[in-house]
Amino acid sequence: MRILQVISHYVPAYGFGGPLRVAHSLGKALSKQGHEVRVCCTNMETPEADLNVKVSAPVQVDQVTVFYEPVSVSRYLGFSMRLFSRVRQQIAWADVVLVHFHYQFANWAGAWLARKHGKPYVLFAHGCLQRSGIKHKRSLLKQLVLATVEKENFSKALFVAFTCRDEQDVSFFSERGHVIPNGFDDSSYQDHVPVGLFRSKFPKLIGKDFFLFLGRLDIAHKGLDLLIEAFAQVACEIPNLNLVLAGPDERGERAKLDEMIRAVGLTDRIIFTGLVDGELKQAALNEADAFVLPSRFEGASIAMLEALHAGLPVLITDQIGMHPEIASEGCGIVVPVESGQLAEGLRKLSLAHIRAGFENRGRNLVRRKYLWDAIAAGLIGQLERRIA
Repeated sequence: MRILQVISHYVPAYGFGGPLRVAHSLGKALSKQGHEVRVCCTNMETPEADLNVKVSAPVQVDQVTVFYEPVSVSRYLGFSMRLFSRVRQQIAWADVVLVHFHYQFANWAGAWLARKHGKPYVLFAHGCLQRSGIKHKRSLLKQLVLATVEKENFSKALFVAFTCRDEQDVSFFSERGHVIPNGFDDSSYQDHVPVGLFRSKFPKLIGKDFFLFLGRLDIAHKGLDLLIEAFAQVACEIPNLNLVLAGPDERGERAKLDEMIRAVGLTDRIIFTGLVDGELKQAALNEADAFVLPSRFEGASIAMLEALHAGLPVLITDQIGMHPEIASEGCGIVVPVESGQLAEGLRKLSLAHIRAGFENRGRNLVRRKYLWDAIAAGLIGQLERRIA
């Protein structure tokens, strides 16, 4: 099958978060299974800078052909007439189009062009359709977009891909949905990372325990304000515990977080690392004592899957996809979105014997259900049934 993926940002622009990791890992798995995969995307690395890649020409990235196109105006929306032209050109080649939705010009163009040329397409929601999430930021504008310029795109898609049933049930266009899980890319697993590498980069952690948050520094979405409040409640009780916030400051919220941390007197106990990837990210997962994701709304998090595969116990909220499975499989602690409940979870996971009861259960779950090869095969089966 010839598969075209359309997405606003693509590797190695890792600061833009999970959707590009999903597109890349899924594309690699599909290519490995004998399908031909191409990607159309912009060349943005950050909201201000561009990737050092060839533009408007095919580039091979892990057996996938990628076309990076420059942005014309409005970097926030990723508006690019060259991308529009490239997608229109590649639509003729494709058997099916996978469009990754993120309120960007690329996803509108991909779905609209697929419709206009009569090509079947799937819209991947990436958590962007959750009703509670939309309420937090630009609610009226997003609902207007969904009700007007994107309405026909969603209604004519083969289906809308949600990461889990929890996400589908609380999202717009849930009646059009089908679950295509996020997965773990086992080919990216680094199994020869030097012991102590992460702590050597951040010496304050030497001799200390630490819990790891891994993701964008987005206060409202990721619940980082709640996490800081919760950590402040337990910090005196657990003097050997530090908190690591690892991820890019895509929205410029680091200054707000610094202010919150100073207000509770924890500047020496909460460590920012910036974006971590590759060997250093694996080192962080290997050395952490637990993984914490306090999001107010989230699909099935890629970072959480990485932490589970690393054998870490997880502390997550009940607004994160897969939370019933995390609880039933005994992979960690699930709490409501509230700082006091998060604090109690931190207290429990600070105890080694409690952590030991959760360790490695997540790895077994990921290997059993959430590797990309199996997910890609399931997607192809779904496409073949619907297109036939």
